[in-house]
Amino acid sequence: MNQLPASFKQNILTQRLWQKDQRVLIAVSTGVDSMVLLDLCRHLPADLRPKLGIAYVDHHLRAQSQAETTFIQAFAQQLHLPLYVADWPKVQHPKEGIEAAARAFRYAFFAQIMAEHNYDKVLTAHHGDDLAETILMKLMRSGDLPATVGLPVKRPFGKFELVRPLLNFSKAQLYAYAKARHLVYFEDVTNQADTYLRNRLRHQVLPKLKQENAGLLDHTQYFSQSLASLLALQATLMPKLCQDLGIQATACGLVGAVGRFQDLGANVQLAYLQGLWQHFFKAIPLKAQQAQGMLRLLNGQKPQVTLDLEGDLVFKRVYDRFFIQKNQTLAVSNPDHFQLELNHWQSLPDNSTIGIFEITSEQVDPAAVLTQTVTLSPADFPITVRRRQPGDRYQLPNGHHGKVKKLLIDRHVPSDKRDQLWLVFAKDNLIWIPTFRFFQLFQTTETDRIKFMLCFKQNR
Repeated sequence: MNQLPASFKQNILTQRLWQKDQRVLIAVSTGVDSMVLLDLCRHLPADLRPKLGIAYVDHHLRAQSQAETTFIQAFAQQLHLPLYVADWPKVQHPKEGIEAAARAFRYAFFAQIMAEHNYDKVLTAHHGDDLAETILMKLMRSGDLPATVGLPVKRPFGKFELVRPLLNFSKAQLYAYAKARHLVYFEDVTNQADTYLRNRLRHQVLPKLKQENAGLLDHTQYFSQSLASLLALQATLMPKLCQDLGIQATACGLVGAVGRFQDLGANVQLAYLQGLWQHFFKAIPLKAQQAQGMLRLLNGQKPQVTLDLEGDLVFKRVYDRFFIQKNQTLAVSNPDHFQLELNHWQSLPDNSTIGIFEITSEQVDPAAVLTQTVTLSPADFPITVRRRQPGDRYQLPNGHHGKVKKLLIDRHVPSDKRDQLWLVFAKDNLIWIPTFRFFQLFQTTETDRIKFMLCFKQNR
């Protein structure tokens, strides 16, 4: 146990997780992981201890949740730490995909508190076992390299940063620390059921792998760090590689030379194709079957072939050139209906402009435009914009739908203004009416989700 605080302190220094003058919000569930994280942060030396706050969500998913809420309220008061509590009542729980919905609610609450109370970072208590489980899950589901990185120590969180300081430590180490420190914590009984894949891996697979090799968690962490480093190097080199091989961006995607691609050799073609995909279509997953399909067509004998891809994209080989672009047969012909391209502004007929951008994009000046952060999965694309139409609806937390018309009437929006509103859709789900309201997406699948910025400039 004595080694854990010293290692924790060393991680903060070597990975530059935060500075002592920063405000740090700790996500606490009252489980052993987050209670250990809170205790470690509280007992840091003064030159490393940031200004702490606690964020807690009562999900109402188990009978003991009220007792946990009462405990954390008393505990925070005893420590003289600010506590922010959110309540997720059962009436808002979806019938399916409750874990994903709970996570979306929780993270939206964290972002809200950080913005309102000027926190710089939010800490979560993910540990080494969580990382190993996540990597195994991603390997089973797709093998997609960016997804298989698992859980990075730091990642952007809207305008802030999310930090996972415990990835170096195992669950067993956290339990030992909690026992030695006599920490009070609550066990989540839902973690004991093998209903979910993660729990089955945790109870049935990881223990056997650890028996085979006690260094499993160290190896998965090294794998994650190495893969993240290789992907970062790939991203750095892609602009020059694209230039060297004559890859050009087009309004709909990219175009390249078949011969130059074939000259790369089979041993590097897949890595180059994956790099191209990440460079141009980062928000859309590249499935292994589709990557292999494109490689076959690029190296095959047929001069003209087509392959449908994810996200309404299509691969085409036309003699000595190949294209990866939007499927033009699916393009919207309505002049008041537009499909947004990531990191590009779309001009609208009323001289307004709209776009969806990565959080890190330098094309957006938040002071000059209306912005809305949104968390999307690859399945939520494409993002489209159109005028309001009769019968438009939006999703409610309980899975039902409300009428946009009634909402506008209730808010006393004049009828002539209603028809001038632009509606933004993720696939078929309404997510934003610029200048009016944002609509929460209640995902029912546990897929990778990324934060983006929706941006809107009104006409003058």
